[in-house]
Amino acid sequence: MLKVSDRKWSKFKINDVFNIVLASGDNQADRLAEGNIPLVSSGGMNNGVVKFILTGDKNTVMYKNVLTIDMFGKCFYHNYNFFAVSHGRVNLLYPKFDNKYINRFVLLFIALYLENTLMNRYSYNRMCSQSRLMRDYVLLPTKNNRIDFLFMEQFLKEREEKNRNEYIDYAKKKIDEIKSTVREYSGGVEIKSIKVSNIFKIIEKCKCSNASILKVGIIPYVGATNKNNGVMGYCGNDEKVTRGNCIVFVCDGQGSVGYSFYKRENFIGSTTLKVGRFDNINLYNGLYLTTALDKNRIIYSFGYKRTENRLKNEVIMLPIINNRVNYDYMEKYIKDKMIKKYQEYILYNLK
Repeated sequence: MLKVSDRKWSKFKINDVFNIVLASGDNQADRLAEGNIPLVSSGGMNNGVVKFILTGDKNTVMYKNVLTIDMFGKCFYHNYNFFAVSHGRVNLLYPKFDNKYINRFVLLFIALYLENTLMNRYSYNRMCSQSRLMRDYVLLPTKNNRIDFLFMEQFLKEREEKNRNEYIDYAKKKIDEIKSTVREYSGGVEIKSIKVSNIFKIIEKCKCSNASILKVGIIPYVGATNKNNGVMGYCGNDEKVTRGNCIVFVCDGQGSVGYSFYKRENFIGSTTLKVGRFDNINLYNGLYLTTALDKNRIIYSFGYKRTENRLKNEVIMLPIINNRVNYDYMEKYIKDKMIKKYQEYILYNLK
């Protein structure tokens, strides 16, 4: 397998490798209705995509095989059409090199090393800009004093194949693990309504009222968001930790109030969150419950918060047997879904 040390690395001006163009998209695009067109702005997650919009200024359409760099030096490769807005200071990098080398592997390789280089140079106090990028450099592998694009392509192909095989092995192990713990349930079930207060005997508030004072660490910080299972960062303030294996309720926050998610691990949570527990909660019935609970999110808005009293009086639809919630049914239902999904992943990666 190829190693980065197999090649000499040299400095190249970014402007010699790419045409650098500041995104010219309409800055009101992020207010457009939801659709299926990716909107790229500043952000370190989801490949820079902050939302999906219905339409936009046709002049902002960017085509395949383009890199984007935001104001903090985060770099992503896009092999799909998307919109980008200039207020995110997103710069678009169009390859200047031979078309035969413009492919997913080469551009992903360059994106990785661009970001590793630029993230150390740019911050809130010194933001990345088009003019600075034109003066900046990137280290790339070379052969005979020229950029070795074939090395980049082969290097990432080997890593992708290795990762694919590792994932297939992982998925097979997870299927065996889940199958070994499946418990059959007896009797029929009915789907009936039940109050949240009849499920969660304990509902408590999370403890962090000011995220800005948190130290950097390894404990997940969970806030009022419906993305990334609530995780907004990682910190190290042990005294504010909330014990995991619980359902988290988002009780306030524009665009997120009304959502719920299961947290297996310990975390630090915003005071806009509440957590619920019951005796036999686990990952599987927790996932089932959050899906049922999320049906209620249409009740709430930024102006209509999820107070504890409103939360306790929420009604959700759950499987019932002998007038009791059938947690065995919920667990098996989710395990069956997970097994099916892992099998689909394996088949996809074997293609």
